[in-house]
Amino acid sequence: MRPPFKSPHVTGLVEWRTQGLQTIRSKSAKDQRKRAEWDDRLVSMYPFSPKSAKELLPGQFWAIPLADGSFACGRVLQLNASEIPVKTRAFFGGLHQWRGTSPPTSLDIAESPLTDFGVMHIKSIVDVGGRVLGEASLSSVLPLNLSAKGGHGTMLLNGADAIRIALPSEWGQHPVLSFWSSDFIKQLAELKQPAV
Repeated sequence: MRPPFKSPHVTGLVEWRTQGLQTIRSKSAKDQRKRAEWDDRLVSMYPFSPKSAKELLPGQFWAIPLADGSFACGRVLQLNASEIPVKTRAFFGGLHQWRGTSPPTSLDIAESPLTDFGVMHIKSIVDVGGRVLGEASLSSVLPLNLSAKGGHGTMLLNGADAIRIALPSEWGQHPVLSFWSSDFIKQLAELKQPAV
């Protein structure tokens, strides 16, 4: 059983990631021990059931059990973006074009593109898939979206984060940012994922 999640652990993890390139390239024994400690922490923290979006990190993924017994895969893409209404309970995530007979691993989804994106509640993980299974580096760029406001004042978004006011010529050129109910990702997976 995984111990309760502590936010200082995440803070330390994020600090390590920002310093990670130096640490990984370093040949010193001290840096190698430090990296090994963090690798052990990463392995021991999965799987877990998040209680808040504050416990999530971009790149984390979860299984979405489907009616036929197979699995799809959801992914955390962005946190604390300007268009996310309740930052402690919601995040910008996506659905992978992947379906398997067992829950996904980072290797399973490495080459699998993301097909759909939206702002979702933490319940999209907890109520649908149950637990965050792991983390994999994000290789895809966040999609450009338009804010849901429409008309003058519409924002051009990187994922769910405002970049600037959209030009009228950009209206209709990008999808409008969608907000998903907690089981919408499962409904999408059932409709769009090919059978195994």
